[in-house]
Amino acid sequence: MFRPCWPGPLAQMTKGARVAVVGIGHELRGDDAAGVAVARALGAAAAGNERLLTIDAGPAPENQIGPLLRFRPDVILFVDAVQMGEAPGTVRWVPWRETDGAGASTHTLSPQVLAWFLMRELGCEVLLLGIQPAGCAVGAQLSPAVAGAVHSIARALSSALSCDRSSDGPQDVHLEGSRLRRQVGRSRSDSAVQEAEIAVRPTDVV
Repeated sequence: MFRPCWPGPLAQMTKGARVAVVGIGHELRGDDAAGVAVARALGAAAAGNERLLTIDAGPAPENQIGPLLRFRPDVILFVDAVQMGEAPGTVRWVPWRETDGAGASTHTLSPQVLAWFLMRELGCEVLLLGIQPAGCAVGAQLSPAVAGAVHSIARALSSALSCDRSSDGPQDVHLEGSRLRRQVGRSRSDSAVQEAEIAVRPTDVV
């Protein structure tokens, strides 16, 4: 059974920080919607937390540069479906610095290009948390394994940022409805980020 190794570093790097969580993906393509589902689930639980901004960025996270610049986070956490050759629902830190430039993503702009831009403009840390999809067929729903991973990530972030205001935890995942924007999140060193970027091979972002 897979034992996730991401919650500990996630709690360490977001403790006391001003954090922006950016969910990436196509909501009509099955598990490719994993990132946006995390943003939506976390957004409902994070209402009123001034240390967190949650953004449902869809397939074009570069369109959210304005809100990120205004929020000025210490840490930006991208969450996306990533092909890692693992069991569906597996969660891993992805070393975005090693991804293949503009060719690594089917989304509009490579996470690598966007991450370097945001680091330069904001002086913040940028992390990529990947979820292994089961399938990304047009019109499909989230698979049970990926829906479970979404809930686990949202719950871990809620706990790390002290924004879980009810015993029920994050909201159940629904991919209909308006996009969520919540404020909440701020300082991490490059060494801490590099330690957290678990040594998986460069991966293709779905």
